[in-house]
Amino acid sequence: MKKVCLAIIWVVLFYSYATAQITVQCDDGVKVDILAPRGVLLNESVRDVKWIRGVSGDFEIISLDNEKGAFIEKKINGIKKEMLPKWGFNDVKLSATVRIMVVDDAETMKRLFRLSETRVEPFREHNDETIHIVYLVVEDTPAKTLNKALTELMLAEWAKKNSVNVGFWAKRGMSQLSLPVDDVKRVLIKSIRTNPSSDKLFGMTEDKWKALDKEDRDLFDSQCAILALMIRKEFGEDNLHKLIKNDPKKAIVEVFRFSDSDHFDRSYQRFLSDILREIKENKTPDHYLKITPAR
Repeated sequence: MKKVCLAIIWVVLFYSYATAQITVQCDDGVKVDILAPRGVLLNESVRDVKWIRGVSGDFEIISLDNEKGAFIEKKINGIKKEMLPKWGFNDVKLSATVRIMVVDDAETMKRLFRLSETRVEPFREHNDETIHIVYLVVEDTPAKTLNKALTELMLAEWAKKNSVNVGFWAKRGMSQLSLPVDDVKRVLIKSIRTNPSSDKLFGMTEDKWKALDKEDRDLFDSQCAILALMIRKEFGEDNLHKLIKNDPKKAIVEVFRFSDSDHFDRSYQRFLSDILREIKENKTPDHYLKITPAR
């Protein structure tokens, strides 16, 4: 009985200090509705911090740090234009305003938004309008984290415009490869001594991914990045597009001419083993880990 009472008290306290939406007044006097990420609630302390607002085209940047916010405001449209073309896709016009909530570290993100890392949530409905929301942790240079988040966002926009169901594996894997080379290496090396299954990677959904602990989420992202790297570098840009645009389980047979998933997995696992060994031995050329448009 005592445990039940304590649990009830905890729930009451939690909801007393949590809500799905909080309206704040930013430094420029504009009032903004800050929305909780899907599936969680905001901490009431969102009201107690100073939010600095900037606007650049379709982007609304709401930040705790003036310098980081100003950098993003200045650079974001240029960065956005590079994200799809580097993968061989045409840039697309944004269909909605992108609101970027910028915090300084993972601890602040957890305290205010109850997230442990950056999260991209496209196509949120609010007040009869659609907006994109990016909850962005910037512990290092803003461009690093921003490239990763915008890759995921722009893939979502491209997918909607072209009526393509881009797999979650592609969004996570391709976004990791938008990082600087040294960070890409740190992402990839997390897959060492693993034998991933493409069926499991292709079958992952965002909801299933969110339910994983952070270590397993990071492992999934790493394995997807290696998969995207293999297809792009070893099979070419056009074949990567075909894998993204079609059912990947069918594409590895009909497009890539593997006999089945097991046959494909043997090639993938061999590539994974080879690339990680070369990274550990510092033998992988930086240009191989960079994604640039095919010539």
